Amino acid sequence: MKWSRAFALLGGAALLGSLWLSWYERFERSDAAFIVTRGANDTESVSLLGMRELDGVAAWSAFTATDVVLATLALATPVIAWRRPSAAPLFGALALALVVFRLIEPPGPPVEHTLAIGAGVALAGAVALCGPYARYAGAPLLIAALWMPWYAADVEPPPDVGNLAAPELAAVLGSGEGVELALSTPWTLFTLTAVGLAILALAALTRIRRVAPTAGALATLLVAARLAFPPEALEPRAGAFIALGAALLAWTGAWLSVRDESTPGAAGPDVPRRAA
Repeated sequence: MKWSRAFALLGGAALLGSLWLSWYERFERSDAAFIVTRGANDTESVSLLGMRELDGVAAWSAFTATDVVLATLALATPVIAWRRPSAAPLFGALALALVVFRLIEPPGPPVEHTLAIGAGVALAGAVALCGPYARYAGAPLLIAALWMPWYAADVEPPPDVGNLAAPELAAVLGSGEGVELALSTPWTLFTLTAVGLAILALAALTRIRRVAPTAGALATLLVAARLAFPPEALEPRAGAFIALGAALLAWTGAWLSVRDESTPGAAGPDVPRRAA
């Protein structure tokens, strides 16, 4: 019970503080193109031109009513955790659902965006508000993360390669099409991986002994691999790290449930008994 109250306090503070952090990073595009620079030894490097990263967007400036509701939940849930601990996770689940919705559906007109650090802080705070039920939030959060942008284009200036007209130095490939991939979800970038992660998340939800922890571990390894080896010319952003945290939470929750013998299929050890 004390741990639940402590998590409620920490979660409320994190969720409230995240409202002053940037939740989104928006991008501006103009005639974008991929540049492939070829060196003397047939080595290649990829740069993206015509794309500019704008300032981050904080929750207070982006939302109209969502920020007020989240602030109310962040302040009220710790108080409820002290008075009626059994009701506090319900408010935490409401905060988590609202944060996830806003990360998938940002307010305002549709623009190309990715997630910033404030999104991760808000999710961590909302999960902590769920108290003892936080272990069950990992798998649904991992599924929701599949609809969040994981990567953004590397918008650093291209290297100075001199005469771009020389065929051995550079070639321009496409125009604009690659940028759509740069700011899209896993369903567009790697559909088979997204399907596999969704299946593993559902398997972790079953809480069956051996199956659920194994599914959580495989999901964690799969997301970690996508972080370590991103698509070419793209770099991981907060959405990918949110997916990794969700996979770790799903793995931990499945392992704890099996350890507590609180799920179907979890059998306790055989204990020999002495004859009377």
